[in-house]
Amino acid sequence: MFPLVERKFGILSQLERILVGGDETYQVSESLKQEAIAAVGLIGGNSNNLQWLVKSTCGDAFAKMYGSLSRDSRVVYFHALAQILQGGGITKGGSDVKALFDQLEGSGQSPFVGRLVTAAKSQSIELALAALSAMIKLANHQFGVQKIGQDRDAITFLLDRNLELTHAGKVARAEVIADMLQTAAYAREKGEEELLTADQISRLDLARRQGAFYQRATATVAIKDIAA
Repeated sequence: MFPLVERKFGILSQLERILVGGDETYQVSESLKQEAIAAVGLIGGNSNNLQWLVKSTCGDAFAKMYGSLSRDSRVVYFHALAQILQGGGITKGGSDVKALFDQLEGSGQSPFVGRLVTAAKSQSIELALAALSAMIKLANHQFGVQKIGQDRDAITFLLDRNLELTHAGKVARAEVIADMLQTAAYAREKGEEELLTADQISRLDLARRQGAFYQRATATVAIKDIAA
């Protein structure tokens, strides 16, 4: 259905014009840009449409725009990305999803997992949870697990119990860990390459078994005041 609508109305080219901020004759408001980002997520979230998005200049514009976005627009962006990533999963090849993610890390771009981690540690609860929602969906892809595993800061973030996260943030982080392990186990069962090192699997599995709210016990020493 979407290919027919796209051929007739050129929806992706219209969205691209908004994503890039318009031109001399067409100024784009922040709210309109956010609506366009959300629309990209809605389109890309359908696996049948994703190939069209990936091969379009609209998909390229979406991939390159993150650095120029405000905090509120980044929240929308991460939710849109989560929708797109949900279009595949551990039971699918996810080649189109990977192609889009590769665009996010194109020439001159920093590793996108690092940007997700930075946002997940933000003091803005909305931004942190939006980034974690994208990480959860990324953890359902084999290439996503590899990218997270290759990022030292990402693994540290997942395992660091001293980080000040909200209740929802801790739950979401635990879901990232559980999904990474599930995806890695699926790849192993299929006889494919190991997505994580044995040490990473061991440490992540320990964190999973300990639960989202585990805190290391700390020894306390009682000191009595002694009157002279």
